[in-house]
Amino acid sequence: GYGARPSAPADSVSAAGCPPVGMNPTRQELPWGPEEHRFVAPPKLVIQGRVVDAATGELVPKFRVIPGIKWNGDQEHWQQREGFDATRGEFQLTHTYPYPAFLVRVEAEGYLPAVSRAIQSDEGTIAVELKLERGVDIERIVFTPKAEPAVGADVALALDRTLVQITNGRFADHLELRRTKTTGNGRCWFPPQEGNWRLIILHETGYAVVKDDPENPSIIVRLEPWAKVSGNCSLGGKPSAGETLSISYRIPEDSPLLQANILLRGSAEVASDGGFAFDRVFAAPLVISRQLRYRVTPNQGYLIEHSHAQYLEPEPGESQQIAIGGTGVPVVGRLLPPAMVLDPLDWDSEVVKLAEPLPPRPARPAVPLTDEAPAEVREAWAEWQAASAYWMELRLRHRRFGGKVAADGRFRIDDVPPGRYELRASFTSKPVAERPQSRGLLSMEVEVPGGREGLDLGELQLEP
Repeated sequence: GYGARPSAPADSVSAAGCPPVGMNPTRQELPWGPEEHRFVAPPKLVIQGRVVDAATGELVPKFRVIPGIKWNGDQEHWQQREGFDATRGEFQLTHTYPYPAFLVRVEAEGYLPAVSRAIQSDEGTIAVELKLERGVDIERIVFTPKAEPAVGADVALALDRTLVQITNGRFADHLELRRTKTTGNGRCWFPPQEGNWRLIILHETGYAVVKDDPENPSIIVRLEPWAKVSGNCSLGGKPSAGETLSISYRIPEDSPLLQANILLRGSAEVASDGGFAFDRVFAAPLVISRQLRYRVTPNQGYLIEHSHAQYLEPEPGESQQIAIGGTGVPVVGRLLPPAMVLDPLDWDSEVVKLAEPLPPRPARPAVPLTDEAPAEVREAWAEWQAASAYWMELRLRHRRFGGKVAADGRFRIDDVPPGRYELRASFTSKPVAERPQSRGLLSMEVEVPGGREGLDLGELQLEP
């Protein structure tokens, strides 16, 4: 357990030791000097728990233990993946890494959940008792759109304010949600919950969002069928093989998807023949577009520009065929650096963007909306909300196109429909030792003609 560092700095340092036993890492200040310093690890935290029925005092025979972390303030994080089942009214949790505080949540069939007090990292071995109050289980029987039991549906229980991310009709793997699968008769079950909750159900045949609604106690859930979108993606007369297409949704305010705080995403890769398919599409307004990745860093970070978007409003169970690209003319040109910039610009890390003009977003009213606000203030806020919804609709529908830039500054944007656009570009010079990077900007209006002839913009010099 001995270690030395002969080249330590002349002032004190903060060092951490990770002993094989106890809580780690053990951090302490070490002053400079020849003296030997000892790391004394505090004992590991061992939580020995007892779970009883609050009314009878009897041990609860079967329950689930979910570890949690309480950060500064009221922020709580429940580690659903670390949860485990326990029996005979007892459990034990061991922690060897310090956090601001630890929590324990216990759930059991027929009981409301119970949460321990905040437990500090330095409490050593402690005993806690959790008393469970009786409650009503959350139970649903799920059927497909064809009224058959939805066997094997993925069901997530989300508590109030929990953000749920769904990608291509499936839950994101990293989410810390309580999840289960429906049984052979379509049944799913969760223990009683306090506060608002919702169930999100995903199945190969469809989806559903179930809210906590005491006025609608029915346990029968019928899934909404998925919409499907497929088609062909081409550019300049050639299949866009290997490109990534993405879906962006515009969820209406009255949709259960928006009210349930669900973030929807989707992506698909274009096949060698230009074909693509999205098999699990929610019935909501959406845009499917090409992804242009640029400013790619060595650690694979990047920015995304969306191009050649198609706006759709699919209905439940509807299958649509669309074409992305394949019409319009090419817009070409060559970018030149600003007049006084001598360093080469990093052309091939950027894109040139064409977009239809979009009016400014409506400004929020200056006077806050309160319960006591006069009629004219309420009217101003109602008008702003309507204008904002219209602007969001324009933003979702407005056409955008992009093209990557070659190392010599030449660019080409294929398949641009006729119309008036704003062309924008932004570039930086390549890094040079002891010399700050320069920037180049370009913004101009472009009129793309109809017919088969493309538009050659010639040489375009960037502004510094």
